[in-house]
Amino acid sequence: MALVADLLKELKPPTWTNENYTNQRYVKVPLPMDSQEYREILLDFKSKYSFDVVRISRIQHPFAFCRFKLRQTHLFLNRGTLPKEKRHYVSLHSNGNLHNFLKNNCDSRCNAKSNSYSNTKYVIVAKTFKDEIFDERDSHRFPEYLIESNITSVETSFNRLNI
Repeated sequence: MALVADLLKELKPPTWTNENYTNQRYVKVPLPMDSQEYREILLDFKSKYSFDVVRISRIQHPFAFCRFKLRQTHLFLNRGTLPKEKRHYVSLHSNGNLHNFLKNNCDSRCNAKSNSYSNTKYVIVAKTFKDEIFDERDSHRFPEYLIESNITSVETSFNRLNI
């Protein structure tokens, strides 16, 4: 963890809070509804989906985030251009898989569906590289936000969506 702590000193996003990650891989930080960060994520999400958002939390997963940033630097050094980032929305097969999915950096083997929605109230917003395959490498993504929705509205809205 010392290496990650050193990397976070340089790479930590300004919105992240100071946390002790000694016995945990990530923390969920609930965003106030009146914050700029909350409004930005909500606006992006609502531009694609039309159901009620109950809560948005920032996921602070230092190991996954630092690995993503190191991979971004590696791609930049190999290609000469910085890879563009994008947000990727992922829902879970069941609500019980949330902790395992976040702990394992959005690994689809942990029972998640990418861009295919089921009867779940959680959607993970993962940061990834625009021109890379989401599940190709673990270092190509990290969980950025957790959106909790009203499950009743999710059932009707997700069935109509296809992104």
